Amino acid sequence: QALERWSARAIWVVSKRDKTYPQRLRSVMRGDAPPVMFGSGDPSLLEGSALAVVGSRNADPSVLSVAEGVASFAAEHDIVVVSGGAKGIDRAAMLTALRHDGRAVGVLADSLERAVVEPAYRDALRAGRLLLLSPFDPSARFQIWKAMQRNKIIYAAANAGLVVESAVSEGGTW
Repeated sequence: QALERWSARAIWVVSKRDKTYPQRLRSVMRGDAPPVMFGSGDPSLLEGSALAVVGSRNADPSVLSVAEGVASFAAEHDIVVVSGGAKGIDRAAMLTALRHDGRAVGVLADSLERAVVEPAYRDALRAGRLLLLSPFDPSARFQIWKAMQRNKIIYAAANAGLVVESAVSEGGTW
């Protein structure tokens, strides 16, 4: 029943033993790669050049504009923006890349079921410019430990990472 519900929402499930499991995660994370990944969108977005853009949830507008500038540059140069999709820097970078006809991967620690129906994501998912991923049950709610686990996947999904802002000694980005 769960598989039918997820399929109706265009959510797919892949195990580490499947050929379709994201190769980049398998090779970078090796034994730490999540045994199961849930996703929606085009998994081939994990195959090209990618930059993780992450940072504070409560960033000042001037700091958000830096993340947006980096995401715009990435979109113009065919570099996939990878983020956690959380409010603040992560979401700003992802949405900016999509607004500039770029591509993005969001590795979520929150409900994938909810994210796939968000108006901000729907068109990009349909167009194959967005991939939403999660190692957690698609209906799961946010928990801090999930964000910490998700961060490893963000970095593994990218060739490089840019921390735009982080509070000293606090938060998952630190």
